[in-house]
Amino acid sequence: MTLLTLPANNSFLVFLLFAGVGSAWFVRILLQSARDETGDIRKAPAVFILAAPFVAFAVYLAVGAFGMPDAPYALAQSEREARLSANQDFALLQALQAKLDRGEGDYRGRILLARGFTRMNEPEQAKIQYQKAITESRERDLAALGEYAEFLTDYNQGRVPPYAEKTFYKIAAQTPDDFRAGYYIGLSHLQGGRKKAAAQKWAALLQKIPAEEENRRYREKIKIFARQYRLSLPAELK
Repeated sequence: MTLLTLPANNSFLVFLLFAGVGSAWFVRILLQSARDETGDIRKAPAVFILAAPFVAFAVYLAVGAFGMPDAPYALAQSEREARLSANQDFALLQALQAKLDRGEGDYRGRILLARGFTRMNEPEQAKIQYQKAITESRERDLAALGEYAEFLTDYNQGRVPPYAEKTFYKIAAQTPDDFRAGYYIGLSHLQGGRKKAAAQKWAALLQKIPAEEENRRYREKIKIFARQYRLSLPAELK
């Protein structure tokens, strides 16, 4: 039965190296200072000499971390892996962009490219690809329009910009049951100081449209805003 499993990490090996060197130095100092006139070593220092390695190991037991990876090494390794993954993702995006620029594919490829740049925290590049997708689709894909308008709102620190507001109204006029469009129209009312209009829009939206999974995050946001701004929504909808 194994009583103790030592970690195969850098910190423990370095600890052993310094403990050995330190113990040797400690022994040497005591030997030089502990000799009496007859050349004998006093008993008390000898006890400390024998106890030093055990004290050092006890300190490691108290503050060490058996079985854990060396923290600086693990952190550096994690950072290297993250950079490698990011570089690989960026290379894939560049390859897709080159393919689309050669005329291979359609606006839906631009949408995928914009999503990729968004995930990589490249909003300017994402915005360019969304704009190209909307132009190539001739603004006929309402789902793409809604996604772009939502991106512009996020890009604008959560405030619905004029183009996005106009787009959401356009979507709602053609597809009244579009929950995303209705949510952002209500949000634009709220941000414009029209609390009553926001409450009416959201109340009608919540009553009419079923609580599907894809709409859950918008429903939760409405509830948060309703509590924060004390909007008069029906009690069953709060």
